[in-house]
Amino acid sequence: MEILCGNGAIRLCRPDNENADLFHAIPNSYGSLGYILRLRVKLLPATPFVGLTHRGFSDRTPFLSEMEAACVQGPQAPDFVEGVVFTPNDFVLTTARLTHDSGPVGDYKGMQIYYRSLQSRTEDLLTMRDFLWRWDPDWFWCSRTFGMQNRLLRRLFGRWMLRSSSYWKIQSLYRKWKIEERACALRSALHLPVERFEAVIQDVEIPVENAQEFMEFYFREIDIRPCWICPIRPLDTAGRWTLYAMEPGALYLNFGFWGSVASSDREVGHYNRRIERIVQELGGRKSLYSQSFYPEDEFWRIYNGEAYRKLKSTFDPQNVFGNLYQKAVLGH
Repeated sequence: MEILCGNGAIRLCRPDNENADLFHAIPNSYGSLGYILRLRVKLLPATPFVGLTHRGFSDRTPFLSEMEAACVQGPQAPDFVEGVVFTPNDFVLTTARLTHDSGPVGDYKGMQIYYRSLQSRTEDLLTMRDFLWRWDPDWFWCSRTFGMQNRLLRRLFGRWMLRSSSYWKIQSLYRKWKIEERACALRSALHLPVERFEAVIQDVEIPVENAQEFMEFYFREIDIRPCWICPIRPLDTAGRWTLYAMEPGALYLNFGFWGSVASSDREVGHYNRRIERIVQELGGRKSLYSQSFYPEDEFWRIYNGEAYRKLKSTFDPQNVFGNLYQKAVLGH
């Protein structure tokens, strides 16, 4: 990687050169140590098509067992594995393989919705491009918030709306103009009931052996549906990532859930804090791209504050980029 540091210097960083400490600290630093200008990445062989197989389960125990089995490395292992939880009794495991074999392909860029196909199809074939972008037209399933799962609206506006960038723009305007706050104020002024919600937009990694316990907590307290599950097996170098160390070779399940929970009169961030605590109790990790509510001392215990401060003093001593806590928790 070539990284622009706070003093204007551009450093070439490799895992084994004089800047190896910065190389291993960049993941999860969110631009607080420097900005990547160029990087070299490892590529994998590709094929024109990807064949998908969907299997349904009514119980989470066999679902998790089959997902774990699908992640065992070997010549028969699938190329891709993921799962979707629709309800506490409805799980779908998807395995996919690279293929040169052509045939009728699925198309989820228009009237058809990809995540709904998981419950109605057992097999599918996508072009490589459509496979890579399969979740984008409906932003997984969040397009329903914008009315874009309505067939009429989809037909009229789908050409312009069915992409994550469009949803981001609308969401940004919603926040800029404080639409929710104004709606609540209006209802309150009219003496109408006001139901408040807490946004819960999170991705967390849980060791597979603790996934059952996390799912029990999730359905009991969060219950945003659907929920995406993506298995992760860190490479041998994963233990060296300074700010996001994971056990090399161990299997983790990433749970992605994006929505809101009725909060009534609970304190701000109540449900997000519950998630942060349970993730720590179960030996997991929480990515910091979304809202975080950690107290500062707890945050630095989790995200290796001692090592971070040393790196900060070396690569951004004037705090040009802000520190990680300021960016990830305080929103500066």
